[in-house]
Amino acid sequence: MGNNMKVALVGRVAEHVELFDGQTVKTRNLYELLKDIHNVESVMLVDTCEYKKHIIRVLIQSIIALQKCDMIILCVAINGRRFFFPFFYYLNKFFKKDIYHSLIGGSLANNIEQHPRWKEYVNSFKINWVESHELVEDLKSLGVNNGAYLPNFKKINAIKDVEITPYVRYPYEFCTFSRVQEKKGITDAIEAINAINQDAGKILAKLDIYGPVDEDFKFSFNKYLMQYQYCVRYMGCIDADKSVETVRNYYMLLFPTRYYNEGIPGTIIDALAAGVPVIARRWHFCDEILANNVNGLVYEFEESESLVKTIRFAIEHPDEIFEMKFKCIQKAKEYMYNTVLEQVTDTLRGCYKEKINEGITGYSDT
Repeated sequence: MGNNMKVALVGRVAEHVELFDGQTVKTRNLYELLKDIHNVESVMLVDTCEYKKHIIRVLIQSIIALQKCDMIILCVAINGRRFFFPFFYYLNKFFKKDIYHSLIGGSLANNIEQHPRWKEYVNSFKINWVESHELVEDLKSLGVNNGAYLPNFKKINAIKDVEITPYVRYPYEFCTFSRVQEKKGITDAIEAINAINQDAGKILAKLDIYGPVDEDFKFSFNKYLMQYQYCVRYMGCIDADKSVETVRNYYMLLFPTRYYNEGIPGTIIDALAAGVPVIARRWHFCDEILANNVNGLVYEFEESESLVKTIRFAIEHPDEIFEMKFKCIQKAKEYMYNTVLEQVTDTLRGCYKEKINEGITGYSDT
C-alpha cells in the first residue's frame, strides 16, 4: 500500500495559544501522533478552538476535509459534540468517509441517555475510541456497538525504578494538577490540608495547586489562597512536557474530583509516570487506572469527608507510600505515547486497506 493516506483532525489544538486543559492537551497529543504514523501522507487540521467565533472558517474547512481526506478524526468535548455530531452525520451521508470519534472525557453513555438521537450519530462513525473498558460495555448496553478501548496517553517519559528515592522533606507536600475549579475538588483539597494541620496543631502538610483557573472561580479561589496562605500556594501552569519533572517532587497527588463521569485524567498519568501515588475520589472509571493500596489511595465518591483521613493515613504510613511508587511506574506504561501510536496505526492502516480492496471511490493505492 502506498504512503498516501490523508487524514483530517477536527478538534481543539489551539496552535500558538497557551492552553493547559485536558481537552487541548489530549487533542494536541493526538495531532502529533497522527503526524507520526508512517502511512499518513498529510494531516489536515480543523481547529475548533472558539469555533463559534470562527464558524464560517470551521464549516468550510470541515467540508474540504470531507472532500479531500480519506478519513476524519473527530475529537471534541461535550459542547462540541452538540454541534459537530449532527453536522458530520448529515454531511457524511453524501461524502461517505470513515469518521473516527476519539472521546474527550467519560460521559458519552450519559450523553446518549440524555440525548437519544446521539445514538444514531455515534453508530454512524467507524469507531468510537473511549478511554475506559467499562465505557465500551456501557455503550453496548445502549445499542452502540462500535466502541473501542483506546487509552488516554501522554507524550512523556516515565522515570525509571532506579530514580525512585524515599520522600524525606517535611512538611509533606501534596499537589493538584488539573483545571482549577470547584468541580475538580480544589476547595476540598485546600480544606483537607488545613484540617490536617489544625488537627496536628502544627504545619504537617502543604498543598501546591497547578493548572488554569476557571474564570468564574477566580474570585473564590483567591479568597481561599488568602485565607490558607500558610499552607496553600498557586503555582500557575506548567507545559505538558514538564509535568513529570514537576510532579515527581511531591509526596502525593490529590484528585478529589466531583465529576463522577471523568474519563482517565491525564493528570493521573503524569503522576504515575513520575512515580507519585495518587489520592483520589472513586469516580466511575477510577479502578481502571488506580488500585487502592497499590498505586494510590482511593476513597468512595459518596464520602467526600474521607479525604482528610486518607491524607492522614498517607502521612502516617510513608513506607507503604514508598512501595507504591514502583507500581505507579509500572502502570504508567499502559498510557505511553508509543503504545497508543501502534494501536492507532494498525487501526487506520487496516481500515484504509479495506477501502482500497473494496475499490471505494476516493481511496487509491497509488
